[in-house]
Amino acid sequence: MRALLLWCLLSVAAFAVEVTVDRQSVYLGESIQLNITHQGADDIDLTPLEHDFNVVYRGFSQSRRLTNQGLSVEQVVTLGIEPKREGLLEIPSLRVDGKDTAPIAITVRTDEELQQAFRLTLDVDRDEVYLNQQVMLRVRLYHARPLDGGSLADPQVDSGVLRKIGADVNSTAVIDGVEYSVIERRYSLITDKVGPLAVEGVSARLRVSAQSRRGFRAGRDVLLEAEPKTINVLPIPSGAGGWWLPASDLTLEELSATPDVMQVGDQWARKIRIRAKGAQGVQLPPLEIGAVNGVKLYPSPGESRVQLDDDGVIGLREDTWSVVVTQPGSIELPEITVRWWNVDRNQWQISRLPPVTLAVEGEPSTEVLPVVEPMRVEQDQSSEAAVLASFDIGGVLRWLGAVVLVAAMLGVVSIAINRYLNRPERRWHQLLAGDRERQMKLYQILSALPQCEQTKPWMALFGAYLYAEPRQSLTELKESAPAVFKAFIRARNSKKPSNSSEQLPLL
Repeated sequence: MRALLLWCLLSVAAFAVEVTVDRQSVYLGESIQLNITHQGADDIDLTPLEHDFNVVYRGFSQSRRLTNQGLSVEQVVTLGIEPKREGLLEIPSLRVDGKDTAPIAITVRTDEELQQAFRLTLDVDRDEVYLNQQVMLRVRLYHARPLDGGSLADPQVDSGVLRKIGADVNSTAVIDGVEYSVIERRYSLITDKVGPLAVEGVSARLRVSAQSRRGFRAGRDVLLEAEPKTINVLPIPSGAGGWWLPASDLTLEELSATPDVMQVGDQWARKIRIRAKGAQGVQLPPLEIGAVNGVKLYPSPGESRVQLDDDGVIGLREDTWSVVVTQPGSIELPEITVRWWNVDRNQWQISRLPPVTLAVEGEPSTEVLPVVEPMRVEQDQSSEAAVLASFDIGGVLRWLGAVVLVAAMLGVVSIAINRYLNRPERRWHQLLAGDRERQMKLYQILSALPQCEQTKPWMALFGAYLYAEPRQSLTELKESAPAVFKAFIRARNSKKPSNSSEQLPLL
């Protein structure tokens, strides 16, 4: 009987659950090592710990040993837990292997000396802004003791675009007679939702490398949290209309030099940049140049980007136009204006780019579709007879191949011309809308045809529909491919547009 009782006691001891801590009195910000030793295989529910403690790390080990009762497997779960508040706390009872562990009392104190040695603050330059306006955040970590390392968490927001600005800035400051080393981190926040916006989550975990007079050991962890901030985001002010652009400064800059003198038909690539402080590139409006007599404007898609400086974000946008002059004389391109909201003055403001005057020389270009008399092609009948008489069978086959090729090209050209004639309101440059590279190539080709002014519109139509490079001159086309040349002329004169005054502008 005694032997049986002893065996039962040993079995209970062998399967007991043991919970220990490395210390029961800590300062706020320090961690406690909690060891749970058991022999089961079930996971341990740590949910009860989350009320007063943060689990900062976990470890696991296992050992086997042979006893009188057989092979014993012992598992040790090691947890690093950190108190969330000061006062008398309790590590609650945990359910392990079907058993409840005993609670453990923990005393958490605040180290006044430590509180003076470290500070963490969050500041905003504005606590009330308009929608899409920039807010600058500054996180400052003050430490009067040397640090052996640590980490600083970024602010957290539910909406908006948050960017870190530049590198950390180091400085010193004296507060209440205590000299601190300061680490400052800056952020730009562009709001995108009306209503209260909470900025929180700024915390720091530091490793203190020196000992204090209280004698705490080196390598102590210190946890700091900054007080959250709330920003009130207002809706767009009344009377905004059009494009809403809040910024602290906005300038317009001409990036392309104005030509001294231009000839009719010349092209000038004009580029203008908008620069707005406190705004993103995507917030900037596309620039517009109004219609001007004597010029044709072909805009390219604008390009926007963001730069960062000490004051936050700078939005940049560049717009480019191909300006083609069509009339001689002095041509003035009107001033360009951008209306924006000055966030420093809380009022509307207009930035302006002065007008640009172009000096143009040469003869005015005609944009009216020309009526060209059919070109008379003289044929030498005797010469043709001599040539035909000299054909052998190979020559006949080559001639038939040429006829097929000419017929095919004639069909393609006829389709292109008929498509245009069936829709006279469509202009050839609209066919190439958005294809700036092909537009510029076609313009350069047309500019090389001064001796064929009347045929330029038709060459343009030919190039727009077939996406091919026209010859540099009709003369070269006639000399190198006379059959194609004649087919083109016949197709052009086979029909006349129903509206002979329809304009067909050159690029």
